[in-house]
Amino acid sequence: MTTHCANCGNDNVAEYCARCGQRGDVALRPLTDWLKELFDSLTDLDLRALRTLRNIVFRPGQATRLYAAGQRASQTPPLRLYVVASAIVIAIMSFAGFFDSSTVTGIEDPELRQRFELLFPLLNFLAPLFIVPWLKLLFPKRLLQLHFVMALHYCTFIVVATSPLVLLLSTPQYLLVGQMLALLVSTVYLVVALRRCYQIGWWRAIASGGLATVGYYLTLALLPWGVIVAFGGT
Repeated sequence: MTTHCANCGNDNVAEYCARCGQRGDVALRPLTDWLKELFDSLTDLDLRALRTLRNIVFRPGQATRLYAAGQRASQTPPLRLYVVASAIVIAIMSFAGFFDSSTVTGIEDPELRQRFELLFPLLNFLAPLFIVPWLKLLFPKRLLQLHFVMALHYCTFIVVATSPLVLLLSTPQYLLVGQMLALLVSTVYLVVALRRCYQIGWWRAIASGGLATVGYYLTLALLPWGVIVAFGGT
């Protein structure tokens, strides 16, 4: 192993360079070593993702609290986890024909329904931004970054836990039941998450969680129509 970094020239390099992060060992290696390193990296990412998802789903607010406390190396970054989870859920919903039903989307016109299906991934990706203003309004003294992380973890829970619920109950007779259950579960989740992460009392957590959830879902319900009209015309 070299004693200086081949990338930036920093001296006294151990396993990794303290200045640029490159490995100290830069010798060309057999293909089997590459495959082993790739497998180790993927395994580490999978374990971190599962650990983070476990905290998000079963311990509301815990992942956000750990992130705010600086314990981040053991977790998957919030944005990356949300994007991956959303992509998987959207792919499953599309494959299952979720967007093909006017009963599910509430859009009778086939052309408008097609526009909705095309815009849905973008709107879903931007969904965490819809609740951040409500959190900032309710907790103005908290840092905006904390609200963003809370929003990403909250929306990750929604796509992982409640989207499958709506998908399973997407038949006409059970659709409303599925939506109401999803709303109830996501509201209770946010209340507990705010209580745990923001260190507030139960009454304030219930009031804030309820208001933020209502504001979030109203924005989520009204904005797609505005986007469809603005981008699709009439």
